[in-house]
Amino acid sequence: NNDQVISAADLVDIRKLVLEIVDEFPSNNSWRFVDAAQVLTTSNAFAFNEAIDIIALNANMDNEDFIANKIGDVNGSVILSATGSTTEVRNGKNLNMNFTGVTTAEGVSVEVTSANFSDIVGYQFTMHTNGLELVSVEAGAIDMTDDNVAVLDRNTLTMSWNTVSAVSVSNEVLFTLNFAGSDLTAIEEMAITSDATTAEAYDTDLTVFDVVLGSEASSEFALGQNEPNPFETQTTIQFYLPQAGDATLTVMDVTGKIVTQLNGTYAKGLNTITLQKADLATSGVMYYRLESGEYSATKKMIIVD
Repeated sequence: NNDQVISAADLVDIRKLVLEIVDEFPSNNSWRFVDAAQVLTTSNAFAFNEAIDIIALNANMDNEDFIANKIGDVNGSVILSATGSTTEVRNGKNLNMNFTGVTTAEGVSVEVTSANFSDIVGYQFTMHTNGLELVSVEAGAIDMTDDNVAVLDRNTLTMSWNTVSAVSVSNEVLFTLNFAGSDLTAIEEMAITSDATTAEAYDTDLTVFDVVLGSEASSEFALGQNEPNPFETQTTIQFYLPQAGDATLTVMDVTGKIVTQLNGTYAKGLNTITLQKADLATSGVMYYRLESGEYSATKKMIIVD
């Protein structure tokens, strides 16, 4: 929120943006550009320069650099592309949510449970309510409240929840959504999507995976985050193909120069590629892109010395 203090107020602003209550940070810019030559420490982290004075123009000015910082990107997941396009990527894992309808004196309630809510520190998703009007949210095994939910319209809710300490529960009621009305059949048509807020969850390693309704498995093309990341010697990359076919993995540096390229034929479903640092012969921030037929996705990784 640009008050030069890291506090819960920042979390509130981020959550409002994730839930689409607002579409921009009210007191800050989406990007801030810092003089790359400036040395920052925790004691002067907010005393950064966003302008470079040029005394004289010359042919060699490659050292006049800025570092772009995406505000609110606390896990470094923003994807930049030279073409201006981005692709949402996942790692093939699912967090399965289940909705159970219950009739109450005030209307109907949806008890939300999960059989694999293990080591979870956060999640977010869009929920289609099939016309039911949300009245309130009740905490259960996790501390979900009205502040974690936004009503975008009569058919659409967005949700965002996180915690400091990971939660592991199985088939307990995570939280309850109370709706006006008495139509239990409407609950059968509810859905989890990424239409507004992207459906994804996070464990203690900040691994990103899908949030799905019931036991449905991902059948879409998906490129996972390399693990571990950053890495020193080797790393593995998982990806999901909706059908068997050829795929190309391209590793590039920040300028877009190709470092290595791997071609192969892969099976339908989950596949894994292992990269060795010795084969890349470089370090620092890199990008990797997977292409298969009409599908393409890009992710960032870091190689350390």
